[in-house]
Formats: sequence, structure tokens, C-alpha cells
Amino acid sequence: MPKSTTHLFLLTVALSVSASLASLCPAVTDPTQQAFVTSAKAVLDGNWVTSMNSTLPSPNLYPHQWSWDSAFIALGYSHYDTHKAIAETDALFRAQWRNGLLPHIVFNPNADESYFPGPAFWKIHTSPAHPLNSQTSGIVQPPVHAIASLAIYNNAKSAQQKKLAMHHLQSVYPKLVNWHNYLYNERDPLKENLVYIRHMWESGMDNSPAWDDALNAIQLTPDQIPQYTRVDKGKVGSHHERPNSHFYDRAVYLIKVFYDNSYDEQAIFKSSPFLIQDVLFNSILARAGEALADIAHILGKKQAAVHHREQSAKTAAAISSKLYHAEDGFYYDYDMVAKKLIRTKISGGLVALYGAKVDSTHLNSIVNHLYDPAFLGPDLSSYTIPSVARDDPGYTNTTYWKGPAWININYLVRDGLLRNGNGNEDAVKIAKFLKTRSMSMLGAAGFYEYFNPISGSPHGGHQFSWSAALTIDWMCSTSSETSPIGFVSSLITNMVRIRISEWGYVLAAVLLFGMASAAYYYTWISGKAKTCALDSFSNGNGENGSDKARDHTDSRRAATLAAHLRHRRRSTSMHPSRAD
Repeated sequence: MPKSTTHLFLLTVALSVSASLASLCPAVTDPTQQAFVTSAKAVLDGNWVTSMNSTLPSPNLYPHQWSWDSAFIALGYSHYDTHKAIAETDALFRAQWRNGLLPHIVFNPNADESYFPGPAFWKIHTSPAHPLNSQTSGIVQPPVHAIASLAIYNNAKSAQQKKLAMHHLQSVYPKLVNWHNYLYNERDPLKENLVYIRHMWESGMDNSPAWDDALNAIQLTPDQIPQYTRVDKGKVGSHHERPNSHFYDRAVYLIKVFYDNSYDEQAIFKSSPFLIQDVLFNSILARAGEALADIAHILGKKQAAVHHREQSAKTAAAISSKLYHAEDGFYYDYDMVAKKLIRTKISGGLVALYGAKVDSTHLNSIVNHLYDPAFLGPDLSSYTIPSVARDDPGYTNTTYWKGPAWININYLVRDGLLRNGNGNEDAVKIAKFLKTRSMSMLGAAGFYEYFNPISGSPHGGHQFSWSAALTIDWMCSTSSETSPIGFVSSLITNMVRIRISEWGYVLAAVLLFGMASAAYYYTWISGKAKTCALDSFSNGNGENGSDKARDHTDSRRAATLAAHLRHRRRSTSMHPSRAD
């Protein structure tokens, strides 16, 4: 193939790939970043289950639909597939209980019995409020859903997408209201504007060290523990990555408490040994209340919008007044059984910034904690935020929520820092760091469930959907924060750092290199085209045209030389600085 033909072919490939990627995420123009977004999209599309109209969190570990996973997943879909984003949300709300409870799992009827606890274990039929046509769990997860539905509307691009999104808001709004009403009416018996969780899984931070004291206080005899068989340990790299049996015994015991009380919240509140007012859960609820107010406003429900916003503000204020420890400068969960703050510094405490606009004292305290070696360190040396402070006795590098870093936590904390950090350079700096490191870590290791916060090595489920979805949301919404050169440099560094051994990662690197090469050829061809146009101008306009062409070339060379000399003068007068 002649050289000119080869270049033309490569240009055609580069342009066609760029065009398809641009339609996915117009905000991303760098080919390397575009390839990264495309790989994230492939994870979501690969985990989509048509029969469920929803997406698996991870194909090897989670064969059903999870509540807050689906909300994060809808955020990702909202940038390129409005239909799927809506379908994801609708599938979850079809399983909503008649009292408004939104279950943390909607079971896939076509899945095998490879997950515990399965639908039969929950015995939701004991509740008169259980859904009639769905198999679900009997607990909830953090209420991200109004935030996701609002994003579906805001990210809709075409008139047709906007029409679909508006119809979605009209359909889902009353269900969201019922969901929030359930939380405030059933889970806030003391009317403190803080709702409680009654199971560790409801926090989303399943086996966090924050729950250790509360769980240790639950003394059980063997006959009190329902019989069960776990199936999760064989699906990850090491059984140490999963919660231990002590935790699971109490997890299944609490489920028994729920169905023994027919899922009646008043009865559960009186008898459950685990009742926690959780910072992360309530902070997301406060932020979701703002989103619900925005949805009501879009739908022309002005009085309802005022109500939702007032309720959100009350929850945000309650978080700061009850869950903030002034001496420690940190937000802690509150144990309603032991009647005390749980003074364990978990990453959920940092999420308070996501739910409220806090005063400068609280913001500075959180920023100082992030600079502490127990979290990110003064030079931002850690990969990402550990799920518990590294100086906590319960910390480990690889055990689920007892230390590993999670992309959704980085996402929420980063948003909270930017939300509160106007004028605070450190808050903005850390926010930028969290995104850059998270993206480079995912690019190097793949879309895993969680990561060692020190080495960045991946753990848990692979092809993890919310890691991919939040990548898409980050890149499509805020791509300008990450320069292409910085992204590639950090990516290569991290790939070396975690000692890649899987060919899949190598192939991903080849893909990224190929995209960069295509961009180079595009630039090369563009330069050749300009030269050809200049030659054509010269040939078509005789001697005068040739003189103009030479003048143009000479001017360009002179400008290049001047720039080079200026650069040399600067280089001799300045010390080089090390980029992060």
C-alpha cells in the first residue's frame, strides 16, 4: 500500500473512531481518554441483562439488581443511553414495597442459587407491604435515586431524549416521594430528621469497623443463628477479601429479627440490637432531597419543591448538630442502642460534605483529616481514600470495607469538596487529586470493585458496574480537569506500580497506544494537508503566490526560533519543578 494511501486509511480510522466516541461523550476529545470512556461503556453494556431490564453490579459475584448500584449505573447511562438509564431505574421501582420501601436487592428470577441470602431467606411475604410481583430483600440502601433521575433529565441531549426524560420524571416522582416518605415516617421515630439503618448492608459499607462494637454486643447462641451456606468466598481472589463468619452470623440473625416482626418498623425499632444513624446514608438523603425538590420544580410542583428543600435542609442541619464531634473535627455515626457516637473514622464521615454546605470550621477539619497520613497524607501520597483510617485497629488493605478504597466514595467526597470548597484551595486541590488518581487507577487495573489504597492493586468483583458508570459520569461531566498528558503519564506509572500480570491490561494499554497513534496520524495528515493547500495556493497564483507562501513559511520559522530562544532563557533562569 503506498505511503499516502496508508496515511489516508489511518486518518479515516481515527476520524471514524473519534466521531463515534464524540457521540458518546462530547466533552472528551483526547483519544486516550475517549478509549477509556469506551471501555467503561463496554462494562455497562456487557453487564446489562435484557430479561431484567437492569444491570448486574458484577457478573462473577452479584447476579441480581442492587439498589444504590443501579442509581450510580443510571448516572453512567444518562450520558449516552437515556432508554437504558430510565429502564434501570424503572426496574428497581417496579419492586418498590407498598409502604414505600425500596429494596436493596431485586432478585433475578432466571439466576441460579449462586448468591446468599437468596429470596427465600428474606421471607418478605410476612409483611403485608411486600411487592406482589417481585422477589426482593427486606432492607434498603442509600437513597441515591432522585439524584440519578434528575441526572437523566439534565444529561438528555436531543429533543427526543428530553421528552423521554421528562416522561420519566413524571412517572418516577410519586415513587421517589413515597420512598423518601417511608424513610422519614418509618425510620425517624424520634423526629430528629435523621433516619436510622437497621442492618449493616443498608449503609452500603457492609463490614465497616464502625459496626464492630455494635455487632460484638450481639451475643448469640448457635440455635439463634439461622442455618445458612455462604457462596461468595469462592468468587474472589482470596476469602480474606470477604466479611468473616462472625459478621455473617449477625447479618443473618438481624434478618430473622425483621421477618419475625413481619417487617413492621415500629416493632423492629423496639427489638433490633442494631440501629444506627449513619452519616453517609443521611448525607445522601439530604442531597437526594435537593434533587427531589429540583424534580418537583421541573414538573411545576412549586409547593412540593419548597417542602422537599426544607426537609433536606433539616437533615443537613441535623447531621452537623448531632453527628459532628467538635473535639475530633469529624462526622461520626450514632448508635441508637448504645446511645453514643461511634468514634471510628470511616470514609462515610467524609461524605457529610456531599449532603450539606458546611461552615468553614467543619470544612477545614475534614480537609485536615484528608491531609492526615491516616487518609491521604500531607503530600497526597495515598492512592485514594481508605474506607477506614489507616491507624484504626480494624484496618486492612484488602478486606472489603475494612480499609480498601472504593470509587463511589472518592466520587462523593470529591463532589462534597467542590460543593463546599469555593475559595478553599486545599479542598479544590484534593478534589482534583481524587479524580485524577481514581481514573488512572481504574485505567491501569481495570474496573474492579475496590482497591488496595496503598498499592492500587484491584480486589473484589471484576467488571464492576458502578466503577465504570462513575468513570463515564466523571469524564463526560468534568473531563477538562484531567489533561491528556497527565492522564497517560499517571496511567503508565500506575500500571507499573501495581505490577500488571493479566494480558487484558496489556491489551488495554495497546488500545490506548493505538488511539494515541491514530491521533498522531490525524495531526500529521492535517499538517500535510495544510502544506498541500499552501503549495496549491502558490501554483495557482504564479510568482506572487509563491512569494506569499515563502513569506508565510519564513514568518513561521522566525516565530518558532523566537519561541525556542525564549524557552532557553526561561530554562536557564528557573529550576524545574516535579509534577504530581
